[in-house]
Amino acid sequence: MDRWNQQCCLSSKRLATAVCTAGLYLIMEGENLFHQPGGKGIFKAWGKPEFMMLAAAVFLPTCLLRNLSWLAYFSAIGVLSSWLLLTGS
Repeated sequence: MDRWNQQCCLSSKRLATAVCTAGLYLIMEGENLFHQPGGKGIFKAWGKPEFMMLAAAVFLPTCLLRNLSWLAYFSAIGVLSSWLLLTGS
């Protein structure tokens, strides 16, 4: 029984760490997105919570991929979008 309690405690600590890390990541991503295109075009009325929801809608489904090689395509899209933001195209 004692060993089971230790494993359960360790699992809950790992789960709490993972959830907190994901939450902090979404907060940081929402703030970054708010400062980049915020106030331009269709994003004029958007606040930080809307950008956080957009980041969650884009990034969290990637955790469900069975074949992680698909993440390379997301990386390529990120590079392309960064290039478009920098060049202003």
